[in-house]
Amino acid sequence: MTSSRRQFLQIASAGAACATFGAALGSADVPTLGMIFPPANYPVPPEATLLYPSGVRFLAEGVGLEKMTAEEYDRVFGRILPAAEKLAK
Repeated sequence: MTSSRRQFLQIASAGAACATFGAALGSADVPTLGMIFPPANYPVPPEATLLYPSGVRFLAEGVGLEKMTAEEYDRVFGRILPAAEKLAK
């Protein structure tokens, strides 16, 4: 599969929005924000908890990008939607 970095970012943004919306619907008592990050095992950044110190639960999911190359983006491209679906659950 050949795709551009722009397509990767568009799909990542759409996936994050879907995951966030779906997760928020599933938890009426605590709003939840799902975040998809290019690298694997990327933690929720401290800025998130500074913006929302209480009342928001954050979930993070990485897709395993190791290098910022076109080939690497192609390699992880198919992991974006599954990451969004995982966050939405």
